[in-house]
Amino acid sequence: MREAADRFVADPAAALACARAAAACLRERDLTTQAFAEQHVRITRDMLRRRRTPAATGLAMPLADSRASSQ
Repeated sequence: MREAADRFVADPAAALACARAAAACLRERDLTTQAFAEQHVRITRDMLRRRRTPAATGLAMPLADSRASSQ
């Protein structure tokens, strides 16, 4: 890693090109903060939807373990 840092210091133009290429790869794969947030929303909605389904049939699912702590 130190060698890579030294190469970037020695050639700032190459470092910038590398950073731009990395950013392009992230965008191409939709690995952005917005995409992460959207995925989180989808997962959360799916979890909430699944929680409602058993509860509607009388099989309520607790939000957390309601047993008394053994400590």
